[in-house]
Amino acid sequence: MKRKRSSTPTLTGELLPDELISYIFSFLSPRDLTKTCLLLSKRWRDFWVSTNLNYPLDFEISSSNNSSIAFFQQFMKRRSEGGAGSSTVLQRLSVKWRSFGKEELLGNLITTALDHHVQELHISFPSTRIRLRAPPSSFAIPSLVFSAPRLRTLVLHNVEFTPGQNITCPDLESLVLKNSERSLANIPGLVFSAPKLRTLELHNAWLTPEQNIMALKLKSLVLDNVKLTLQQNIINCLDLETLVLKNRLWLSADGVLKLCSANLKKLEVENYNKEFELHTPKLSSFSYKEKDTCLECWFGKIDALSSSKSWSNRCDLISRCLKDSLLRRLPVEEASHVGVSVKGEPGEPLVLERILSSLVRLLKSYHNLRSLELITTVGDIANFPPLASSVIRSFSYFTELLVLKVVHESDKGADLQMEPWPLSCTLDKLKCIVVQGLTMSNHQIEFLRLLYNRAVNGERMVIIEEVKEYLVKASLWMDFASRVADQCPFPNISCQYL
Repeated sequence: MKRKRSSTPTLTGELLPDELISYIFSFLSPRDLTKTCLLLSKRWRDFWVSTNLNYPLDFEISSSNNSSIAFFQQFMKRRSEGGAGSSTVLQRLSVKWRSFGKEELLGNLITTALDHHVQELHISFPSTRIRLRAPPSSFAIPSLVFSAPRLRTLVLHNVEFTPGQNITCPDLESLVLKNSERSLANIPGLVFSAPKLRTLELHNAWLTPEQNIMALKLKSLVLDNVKLTLQQNIINCLDLETLVLKNRLWLSADGVLKLCSANLKKLEVENYNKEFELHTPKLSSFSYKEKDTCLECWFGKIDALSSSKSWSNRCDLISRCLKDSLLRRLPVEEASHVGVSVKGEPGEPLVLERILSSLVRLLKSYHNLRSLELITTVGDIANFPPLASSVIRSFSYFTELLVLKVVHESDKGADLQMEPWPLSCTLDKLKCIVVQGLTMSNHQIEFLRLLYNRAVNGERMVIIEEVKEYLVKASLWMDFASRVADQCPFPNISCQYL
């Protein structure tokens, strides 16, 4: 028995409104979208080639994959046939060219992407060594790349520039140049010509004296194995907030890199073996990495130091701040606290000294620090130098120091042997000392005796953490505590265990 056909019309793609079709398109990749529109009805194909696509299109093309090139050409061709070629906006195009030849095809791909207002363009060629062994190539990147009106991100790997080329993209915000040391001399206006440039990365690049980095709106700068000259060793970016120095900056033997940035907040240095001068009053974070050693420095303020409460309450507040890191991050010019963390196992004794000397140069201009915190974490104590005393010696010029915290954390449970503390310059106003994980020598015991003598003279001192344990081991605690109790009805020295 045959069933009667329903009189209710079936909902198909022909009946869907344009808004719904466009919404469905937004969930499809360019490849899936192309296949869908070619397989469905004419209604979908016409809508696909006529409407303005308002969602990102992302293509990645490899010279070794002919199908990806053919698909990109097919996509753009069908869009252009529908009269919507100029309205298609590409979000990102990545071109990885690993073979030689087909220069005309590559030029057409890039030109097509620029005609469709590509926003992110990544172009990568074979390395310099491979190019030197290959036959000479006459290919040059289309000049439109360097003046594209809507281009926001430009990443060029192993790209050679020709004389007269200059980057003048009005909306360019991010520029990355890598392995282009043989060609940057041909673009003297490299940085100046992008008025909205926010991020600049130079890897294995060589800058001539005319190419000083002075982008007024630059926020982030990465220099990785960059060759500079003595006439060009000043990086003057007024709005620069993040600076990363990696590997070597090729200066002359007596060259000093000068950094002048009024708004620099974060500085990262990695495997940089030259001296540098910093004029950065708003710096709040500093890190240095070399081989297996990592130093991190941060600036802040312990509010308890300026509290108007009684001394006993202030001691409690100081202890709590140091234990829980209740610090407000501030620029170095406003900070009263500096924290230093050293991790790793330096292979050379000079590594740590170079790291610390860089940090000391940074802080020499600021004398309002009241609190110093040192945290060390190492794996093998036997191979680690006595760094605690070196750090304290480096900071001994802080004559206003009130709080000193030295903590050693070891994954093998061993204590860190300390050399004598050269604190003669910082004892005048020191009020609080925190010691953790350190094996104190007789010199440190004498240091505690000095603290005791100051307490006897009426000064208030708080000794926190393991000081009592060290005194007990040295058979000095009973004598220390009894003499304090005998001479001071209300001992000015208190031992707090956090």
